[in-house]
Amino acid sequence: MGFARFRPNRGKMTASSIEEKIVYDADALQALCPFGMLRLFAEKINQGKSMTEAVNMVKETQKRFLVNLQTKTARGLASKPQRIADEFLGLFDREERGSY
Repeated sequence: MGFARFRPNRGKMTASSIEEKIVYDADALQALCPFGMLRLFAEKINQGKSMTEAVNMVKETQKRFLVNLQTKTARGLASKPQRIADEFLGLFDREERGSY
């Protein structure tokens, strides 16, 4: 396999074998679920980012993972956790604007 934990920083990632696609998707799905989102958020806070910066970085990372999912099955599995994450991040945005 070419990678085990690919972090999509730029562009579209394309795996060359079904095994690579499955490994990539498994890692991405973990990052897209609520616990993965919180892990990413904690990493950014630990790096010294402000809460707003951390939330924005989590949003961008999740968007990249979602766009780069390699299989139809992973895209289907990601829909519910992504809705939960979007709802949570939307609450954060509304509180930031004072319209909670």
